[in-house]
Amino acid sequence: MWLRAIILVCLITVTSIYIMRYASKVKSDPTRGLVHELEQEQAADAPAVDLNKLPTIRITHILTIITIVAGFALLIWGVSKEGWWMEELAALFLSMGVIAGLVSGFGPSRIASEFVKGASGIAYGAFIIGLARGIMVVLDQGNVIDSVVYGMSTLVGELPSSVQVLGMYFFQNIMNLFITSGTGMAVTTMPIMVPLSDLLGVTRQTAVLAFQFGDGFTNMILPTSSAL
Repeated sequence: MWLRAIILVCLITVTSIYIMRYASKVKSDPTRGLVHELEQEQAADAPAVDLNKLPTIRITHILTIITIVAGFALLIWGVSKEGWWMEELAALFLSMGVIAGLVSGFGPSRIASEFVKGASGIAYGAFIIGLARGIMVVLDQGNVIDSVVYGMSTLVGELPSSVQVLGMYFFQNIMNLFITSGTGMAVTTMPIMVPLSDLLGVTRQTAVLAFQFGDGFTNMILPTSSAL
């Protein structure tokens, strides 16, 4: 717990200093911004906004907000008290979307079309997760995971105990080259990392930290990263 808190404070401090220095540089000279040309293109194409004719909140907006708040309250209750998981949560969010559409005055066709628009935005991530799950099924049914865990434990086990965790971290970095989705990599690598941490005698929380660092830091520099 304390280690995570210290890491959080350090990372937030470094990131905040970098962002503030970059913002100060761009404020003094906007042309030094990394997205200066992109901002100019977007500003040229964007329609003018009349601040005197902004839309006002209506009763349908309030009902939509109430639907969302009630839905998340039900989610918290269901997960904590009733053991809800993927099937129940999927049904809950689908119901929230339909109810929000109805209270907004949308008809069935409009609700369906808006649902398709929203789903298209997450189709890539869903495909990656499904593909990663398919990989795990093949690895599990083919008894490949056991061999991978044994091989990794043998390789990392030869390292001094102080750097065994670094070996797990570098393994995550290498995997991030091929699986850029954080969720997809979790589905693929954590079934390997958890038993590996047990064999090496390190805590599972340490394996999670190795995953988080391996998935987080490299996303800032890898050309295959979706963030870039």
